[in-house]
Amino acid sequence: MWVLKTQGKTLYVMHVTCECPWTTKETPDNSHTKGSIKVKNTVLVINEKNEAILRPATSQDRDRLYNLT
Repeated sequence: MWVLKTQGKTLYVMHVTCECPWTTKETPDNSHTKGSIKVKNTVLVINEKNEAILRPATSQDRDRLYNLT
């Protein structure tokens, strides 16, 4: 299983497909993980097979997700 952390939640999935650029973050002092992959401005979709897909967020996605007034 893979672990995804987003918006304060931890999700466990069987497979991850990332269609976005990503960077690494080293955390050598963390006893649980020595590093992580960071992805920004994405939309996370988890399908019925518990597979995660990370795709670039469109301007419509950002409007929908961040302008919830």
